[in-house]
Amino acid sequence: RNIQDGVRLLEELGAITTDEQATAYKLTPLGRQLSQLPVDPRLARMVLEAQKHGCVREAMIIPSALSIQDPRERPMDKQQASDEKHRRFHDKESDFLAFVNLWNYLGEQQKALSSNQFRRQCRVDFLNYLRVREWQDIYTQLRQVVKELGIPVNSEPAEYREIHIALLTGLLSHIGMKDADKQEYTGARNARFSIFPGSG
Repeated sequence: RNIQDGVRLLEELGAITTDEQATAYKLTPLGRQLSQLPVDPRLARMVLEAQKHGCVREAMIIPSALSIQDPRERPMDKQQASDEKHRRFHDKESDFLAFVNLWNYLGEQQKALSSNQFRRQCRVDFLNYLRVREWQDIYTQLRQVVKELGIPVNSEPAEYREIHIALLTGLLSHIGMKDADKQEYTGARNARFSIFPGSG
Protein backbone atom coordinates (compact mmCIF):
# COMPACT_ATOMS: atom_id res chain seq x y z
CA ARG A 1 0.00 0.00 0.00
CA ASN A 2 2.82 2.45 0.86
CA ILE A 3 4.52 1.67 -2.43
CA GLN A 4 1.25 2.29 -4.31
CA ASP A 5 0.83 5.60 -2.48
CA GLY A 6 4.39 6.57 -3.41
CA VAL A 7 3.85 5.68 -7.06
CA ARG A 8 0.54 7.58 -7.09
CA LEU A 9 2.26 10.63 -5.59
CA LEU A 10 5.07 10.56 -8.18
CA GLU A 11 2.48 10.28 -10.98
CA GLU A 12 0.49 13.16 -9.47
CA LEU A 13 3.62 15.32 -9.39
CA GLY A 14 4.52 14.44 -12.99
CA ALA A 15 7.75 12.73 -11.90
CA ILE A 16 7.01 9.39 -13.58
CA THR A 17 4.96 8.09 -16.50
CA THR A 18 4.06 4.61 -17.67
CA ASP A 19 4.94 3.07 -20.99
CA GLU A 20 2.29 2.35 -23.65
CA GLN A 21 1.33 -1.00 -22.07
CA ALA A 22 1.34 0.47 -18.54
CA THR A 23 3.82 -2.22 -17.48
CA ALA A 24 6.81 -0.07 -16.56
CA TYR A 25 7.41 3.34 -15.04
CA LYS A 26 9.76 5.89 -16.52
CA LEU A 27 11.31 8.90 -14.81
CA THR A 28 10.37 12.16 -16.55
CA PRO A 29 12.75 15.13 -17.00
CA LEU A 30 10.80 16.81 -14.19
CA GLY A 31 11.28 13.69 -12.05
CA ARG A 32 15.04 13.89 -12.61
CA GLN A 33 15.05 17.49 -11.39
CA LEU A 34 12.85 16.61 -8.40
CA SER A 35 15.28 13.89 -7.38
CA GLN A 36 18.10 16.45 -7.10
CA LEU A 37 16.32 18.68 -4.59
CA PRO A 38 17.00 17.79 -0.92
CA VAL A 39 13.36 17.90 0.22
CA ASP A 40 10.20 15.80 -0.01
CA PRO A 41 9.04 15.46 -3.67
CA ARG A 42 5.88 17.52 -2.98
CA LEU A 43 7.99 20.39 -1.69
CA ALA A 44 10.53 20.01 -4.50
CA ARG A 45 7.66 20.26 -7.02
CA MET A 46 6.71 23.65 -5.57
CA VAL A 47 10.26 24.94 -6.07
CA LEU A 48 10.43 23.79 -9.68
CA GLU A 49 7.01 25.23 -10.55
CA ALA A 50 7.99 28.57 -9.02
CA GLN A 51 10.34 29.37 -11.89
CA LYS A 52 7.28 29.77 -14.17
CA HIS A 53 5.75 32.23 -11.72
CA GLY A 54 8.72 34.37 -10.69
CA CYS A 55 8.62 33.27 -7.06
CA VAL A 56 11.56 30.89 -6.63
CA ARG A 57 12.86 32.72 -3.53
CA GLU A 58 9.54 32.33 -1.70
CA ALA A 59 9.18 28.77 -2.99
CA MET A 60 12.50 27.90 -1.37
CA ILE A 61 11.68 29.63 1.91
CA ILE A 62 8.26 27.98 2.38
CA PRO A 63 9.14 24.36 1.48
CA SER A 64 12.32 24.51 3.56
CA ALA A 65 10.17 25.68 6.50
CA LEU A 66 7.69 22.87 5.87
CA SER A 67 10.60 20.38 5.93
CA ILE A 68 11.31 20.99 9.61
CA GLN A 69 9.44 21.23 12.88
CA ASP A 70 7.97 24.74 13.15
CA PRO A 71 10.66 27.07 14.59
CA ARG A 72 8.01 29.10 16.42
CA GLU A 73 7.67 27.86 19.98
CA ARG A 74 4.55 28.14 22.11
CA PRO A 75 5.33 27.05 25.68
CA MET A 76 2.27 26.05 27.73
CA ASP A 77 3.03 28.62 30.43
CA LYS A 78 3.73 31.45 27.93
CA GLN A 79 1.17 30.95 25.18
CA GLN A 80 -0.13 34.51 25.24
CA ALA A 81 3.38 36.03 25.25
CA SER A 82 4.55 33.79 22.41
CA ASP A 83 1.38 34.49 20.39
CA GLU A 84 2.07 38.23 20.79
CA LYS A 85 5.65 37.84 19.55
CA HIS A 86 4.59 35.68 16.60
CA ARG A 87 1.71 37.96 15.59
CA ARG A 88 4.16 40.28 13.79
CA PHE A 89 4.80 37.50 11.24
CA HIS A 90 1.12 36.83 10.61
CA ASP A 91 -0.28 37.36 7.13
CA LYS A 92 -4.03 37.88 6.98
CA GLU A 93 -4.29 36.03 3.67
CA SER A 94 -1.95 33.06 4.08
CA ASP A 95 -0.26 30.95 6.74
CA PHE A 96 2.41 30.18 4.13
CA LEU A 97 3.36 33.84 3.84
CA ALA A 98 3.89 34.00 7.61
CA PHE A 99 7.00 31.89 6.94
CA VAL A 100 8.24 34.46 4.41
CA ASN A 101 7.63 37.27 6.92
CA LEU A 102 9.49 35.33 9.60
CA TRP A 103 12.36 34.57 7.21
CA ASN A 104 12.73 38.25 6.31
CA TYR A 105 12.70 39.21 9.99
CA LEU A 106 15.37 36.62 10.82
CA GLY A 107 17.56 37.90 7.98
CA GLU A 108 17.31 41.47 9.29
CA GLN A 109 18.14 40.34 12.83
CA GLN A 110 21.12 38.28 11.72
CA LYS A 111 22.57 41.25 9.85
CA ALA A 112 22.10 43.59 12.82
CA LEU A 113 23.19 41.31 15.68
CA SER A 114 26.20 39.26 16.66
CA SER A 115 25.68 35.51 16.69
CA ASN A 116 25.19 35.41 20.47
CA GLN A 117 22.77 38.34 20.32
CA PHE A 118 20.87 36.63 17.51
CA ARG A 119 20.58 33.44 19.56
CA ARG A 120 19.26 35.48 22.51
CA GLN A 121 16.84 37.34 20.24
CA CYS A 122 15.46 34.01 19.01
CA ARG A 123 14.80 33.03 22.62
CA VAL A 124 13.07 36.39 23.33
CA ASP A 125 10.93 35.92 20.20
CA PHE A 126 10.02 32.32 21.15
CA LEU A 127 11.91 30.93 18.17
CA ASN A 128 13.92 27.72 18.43
CA TYR A 129 17.44 28.67 17.35
CA LEU A 130 18.42 25.15 16.25
CA ARG A 131 15.31 24.83 14.08
CA VAL A 132 16.00 28.26 12.59
CA ARG A 133 19.52 27.07 11.69
CA GLU A 134 18.12 23.84 10.22
CA TRP A 135 15.66 25.89 8.15
CA GLN A 136 18.50 28.09 6.89
CA ASP A 137 20.63 25.02 6.07
CA ILE A 138 17.86 23.43 4.00
CA TYR A 139 17.25 26.74 2.20
CA THR A 140 20.99 27.00 1.43
CA GLN A 141 21.02 23.46 0.02
CA LEU A 142 17.94 24.22 -2.11
CA ARG A 143 19.49 27.44 -3.35
CA GLN A 144 22.68 25.60 -4.36
CA VAL A 145 20.77 22.97 -6.37
CA VAL A 146 18.53 25.63 -7.94
CA LYS A 147 21.68 27.49 -9.02
CA GLU A 148 23.16 24.28 -10.47
CA LEU A 149 19.92 23.70 -12.40
CA GLY A 150 20.18 27.22 -13.84
CA ILE A 151 16.91 28.39 -12.30
CA PRO A 152 16.86 32.17 -11.73
CA VAL A 153 15.90 33.41 -8.25
CA ASN A 154 13.73 36.53 -8.02
CA SER A 155 15.16 39.46 -6.07
CA GLU A 156 11.86 41.35 -5.81
CA PRO A 157 9.00 40.02 -3.64
CA ALA A 158 6.64 37.81 -5.65
CA GLU A 159 2.89 38.22 -5.93
CA TYR A 160 0.56 36.34 -3.58
CA ARG A 161 -1.25 34.62 -6.45
CA GLU A 162 1.94 33.41 -8.14
CA ILE A 163 3.37 32.01 -4.91
CA HIS A 164 0.21 30.06 -4.16
CA ILE A 165 -0.10 28.70 -7.71
CA ALA A 166 3.44 27.30 -7.34
CA LEU A 167 2.67 25.86 -3.89
CA LEU A 168 -0.50 24.14 -5.12
CA THR A 169 1.45 21.98 -7.58
CA GLY A 170 2.88 20.08 -4.62
CA LEU A 171 -0.43 19.93 -2.77
CA LEU A 172 -2.85 18.61 -5.38
CA SER A 173 -4.16 15.83 -3.16
CA HIS A 174 -4.56 18.34 -0.31
CA ILE A 175 -6.97 20.61 -2.17
CA GLY A 176 -10.55 20.41 -0.96
CA MET A 177 -14.01 21.81 -1.47
CA LYS A 178 -15.69 23.34 1.56
CA ASP A 179 -18.91 21.86 2.91
CA ALA A 180 -20.41 24.95 4.59
CA ASP A 181 -22.89 22.90 6.63
CA LYS A 182 -20.20 20.83 8.36
CA GLN A 183 -17.29 23.33 8.40
CA GLU A 184 -15.07 20.74 6.78
CA TYR A 185 -13.64 20.01 3.36
CA THR A 186 -13.84 17.10 0.93
CA GLY A 187 -10.57 16.42 -0.87
CA ALA A 188 -9.12 13.97 -3.36
CA ARG A 189 -10.44 10.41 -3.06
CA ASN A 190 -13.24 11.73 -0.78
CA ALA A 191 -10.84 12.45 2.09
CA ARG A 192 -12.43 14.72 4.72
CA PHE A 193 -10.50 17.33 6.66
CA SER A 194 -10.90 20.63 8.51
CA ILE A 195 -8.77 23.73 9.05
CA PHE A 196 -6.65 23.84 12.21
CA PRO A 197 -8.39 26.20 14.68
CA GLY A 198 -5.22 28.28 15.23
CA SER A 199 -4.82 28.97 11.51
CA GLY A 200 -5.20 32.63 10.41
